[in-house]
Amino acid sequence: MPAKNKSRGKYFEDKIANEIRQALNLTKKEVHRNISSGVALFESGDIWTPWPCIIECKYYKTFEVRHIIEEKDYIVRWLDEQVNKERLRFIQVYNKDPLCMLVIGRPYHPSYAVCKKDNIRNNDFLQVEENILPKIETKNLISHPLDVLMNYIKENIKSWQN
Repeated sequence: MPAKNKSRGKYFEDKIANEIRQALNLTKKEVHRNISSGVALFESGDIWTPWPCIIECKYYKTFEVRHIIEEKDYIVRWLDEQVNKERLRFIQVYNKDPLCMLVIGRPYHPSYAVCKKDNIRNNDFLQVEENILPKIETKNLISHPLDVLMNYIKENIKSWQN
């Protein structure tokens, strides 16, 4: 990845980690960008949280919401290849099925959290996300604006801190 794209990716990861911290009133120690995401055994994805969660971030300048609705190849590929690889490693290390989320955004637009439906139904963290509105639902994916998802988690966080 060229240096400019890498710095954009780091910027977006930091931005998303900060949005999660602010929404859930957490510290930088509790939610942060993984410096070497996917390398350390105890850190999975681009963002580390204290819950069984894998959050991959993609800052894609040509992203449009309709790409979620159309289940564009690049979104499904990111979920299948990158996120699922982290998911399998997480299950092996922690013996828990994490919530796997792809946060995708582009400059000057809201970010969206995209999850595969089978993961929503089977993870050990959040099994009611299908009820959060507004949402975009397709045959295989469920997506919410990131701020809507964070507000929902904030309201329900106590029941997940077991």
